[in-house]
Amino acid sequence: MASLHTANAYQSFFPSLDDMGARGVVGDKWSMRILWACALGSAAGLYMVAVDRQKKNREKILAEALNMELGENTGKDA
Repeated sequence: MASLHTANAYQSFFPSLDDMGARGVVGDKWSMRILWACALGSAAGLYMVAVDRQKKNREKILAEALNMELGENTGKDA
């Protein structure tokens, strides 16, 4: 009886090739963890891109405003 129990434990820990097609190599619990990790990584990447674009847009707007101020001042002085 003990050898039958050991065989079942071995069989459930290492699925046969027939079982791999139905369930996959990665279990459902780890599959969801990997999916969430990828989703969080993508969200963090998109957030960093958005912050970088806001920073560049802000710098561009400030540079244009400064150029307009300098252009108006030099135009009035001449």
